[in-house]
Amino acid sequence: MLDPVITNYNKTVLYSTYDLSGYLKTGDNAVGIMLANGWYNPHTRDAWDYHAAPWRDIPKALLEIVITYTDGATDRIATDTTWTASNGPLVADAVRSGEVYDARLEQPGWDQPGFNQTTWQPVTLATPPGGTLRAEVMPATTIHQTIKPIAITEPEKGVYLIDFGVNIAGWARLNITGKRGQKITLRYGEELNNGRLDTAKIKGLTFSGPFQTDTCYLNGRGPEQWHPRFVYHGFQYLEVTGLTETPTSETIQAQTVHTDFETIGSFKCSSELFNTIQEMTDRSYKSNFVGIPTDCPQREKNGWTADAHLAAEQAMLNYANLPAYEKWLNDFQDDQDQNGRYSCIIPSPGWGSRELTEWDSAYMIVAWYLYLYRHDTRVISDHYDSMKAYIANVENRIQSSNWIVNFGLGDWANDGGSATPVPLTATAYFYYDTVLMERFARILDRDQDAQHFADLSQKVKTAYHQKFYHGSGLYDTGQQTAQAMSLFYGLVPPSETKAVQKKLVDAIHARDNHHDTGILGAKCIFRVLSDMDRTDLAMTLLNQKTQPGYGYWIENGATTLYENWTNSPGSRNHIMYGDISGWFYSYLGGIRPVPNAPGFKQFIIQPEFATGIDWVQAEHRSPYGPIRVHWNIKDHRFTCRVHVPVNTRADIILKSSNPQSVNLTENRDIPRLCQDNKAIYTVGSGSYTFTGPQ
Repeated sequence: MLDPVITNYNKTVLYSTYDLSGYLKTGDNAVGIMLANGWYNPHTRDAWDYHAAPWRDIPKALLEIVITYTDGATDRIATDTTWTASNGPLVADAVRSGEVYDARLEQPGWDQPGFNQTTWQPVTLATPPGGTLRAEVMPATTIHQTIKPIAITEPEKGVYLIDFGVNIAGWARLNITGKRGQKITLRYGEELNNGRLDTAKIKGLTFSGPFQTDTCYLNGRGPEQWHPRFVYHGFQYLEVTGLTETPTSETIQAQTVHTDFETIGSFKCSSELFNTIQEMTDRSYKSNFVGIPTDCPQREKNGWTADAHLAAEQAMLNYANLPAYEKWLNDFQDDQDQNGRYSCIIPSPGWGSRELTEWDSAYMIVAWYLYLYRHDTRVISDHYDSMKAYIANVENRIQSSNWIVNFGLGDWANDGGSATPVPLTATAYFYYDTVLMERFARILDRDQDAQHFADLSQKVKTAYHQKFYHGSGLYDTGQQTAQAMSLFYGLVPPSETKAVQKKLVDAIHARDNHHDTGILGAKCIFRVLSDMDRTDLAMTLLNQKTQPGYGYWIENGATTLYENWTNSPGSRNHIMYGDISGWFYSYLGGIRPVPNAPGFKQFIIQPEFATGIDWVQAEHRSPYGPIRVHWNIKDHRFTCRVHVPVNTRADIILKSSNPQSVNLTENRDIPRLCQDNKAIYTVGSGSYTFTGPQ
């Protein structure tokens, strides 16, 4: 569905490849193409100026069928002037508006042999979009799940409101019988007001055409099945008008749509709250990966770069999506200007700031995750020069400001919490960018570049500390984000670490043990707390059911992650707070990659036996095979079972009140190192069971 994926069509045009052999019939065969506007001809006006996209043009197609016969001979059938075309039942489509489909205009048999084409017109040769033609090597977008309604009401005569129970990306599917010309209107949304569909909070940035509305005219020839083909929507609720009979769970259903990446991880534990958060993250991530990583599936469908990198690390543990991210990083190159800058949404029709450091960092960060979790070195070599050009531009700009970056968006969506200065967050991210670039240079044996980036990162680190550290453990005024980011990105001198950690704890207590961050701080705070041996406090934050918090969302009916922590979120299906799933895997499950042995050639298993959690099951299928961690607590003793795949090595680090009493139950001659409150084993492939006091 929705193929091929959006690109900057002036730079790159993707083509899709299909195996047609299973469709062939003995005798004559026929092939037909349905064309729609999609992202290539976004004709409705919106806040992001897609209607003014430089690539915009009428729909067009290029097709070639390659036939290989049993004797090895080949033949080709391609689109040329012998093809014919006609208007069809797809009357209109727009990515944020919807489809208008008139089944009365269907021409039965149009895609079958023997169809009478005498009324069709010869096609017109079209000018190509302009970009380089490349194969689409990422998985396609497909229909994944069909969902039946959990409730159907009639708030007004002839107006039916259908609740599907969960927030999704996709569309409604009709299976109805009606009169010829009967008009069925489907409006999609994720919020109600007095029992009626309310789209006010998500439609305000689409300026022409209906918003998330599909229209279907029936042909009246008996039972009709229909769903949109060239748009998708974000919704939990569907408002239907034009029916002559009350709909049922068989006549109207919902279908979820997302990129067809494979799930390669699972996490469950004894906390139903945490399991629900994991499910919400999974649903939000899938809703926000329809060809590209997006912010939300209803209002925008834009590839906001910060949303993408904040969700990417958990994605590496949950999904096999390397080709999809590789494609998206190629979009950065297409968007980059002569000064090395790129937009804050990728792909972009030309809209969007090119000076948002925390957002721009996605280019380097996502490439690093692909290397760290999947050992993808090609993505580094392919994009190194483009990344280097970006770093050079920022470097040149900040020399005059003593290596402080003064442009960015800051800790977005902190909802009235303690605001963190943009220069702090922007400089912290640029420092991390330079650290990553040094790593990339060393991976590619570019020693001179590596030294340059090392020197640059030290300049930025020194300037950051001088600018924002005010002594006594305080960065800026001690906001949670300022403290957590400084610790997370390694900007705190070792002599000040304990003091900065204490001030972070103080800031959390000052908020009645709630977190007080936007999207940037949320990435850091849970991980930092666990790294400083305060998983207990991370658990307290995560278990809160009052505002702000994940539990508060759930108490108010959330099935996906929201855009804001407030009572009235703008979008109810965002992914930018989704890194919590990564914390589940890396800390409660303890599965952590090692930078100098990427792709889990070597890795660490260091689970947090957190008070309040009785058991955890975490699994991840690495490039070498499955990694499994299953642990449980009973009578203050833990049992931890670990599976290490072939051709790998793992350091098993188990926290215990008495590490000398930790045992490997299998009779194996594996030495144990006791260090502080930890028992440490280094093991090769195999399955192991460890027991000891909590």
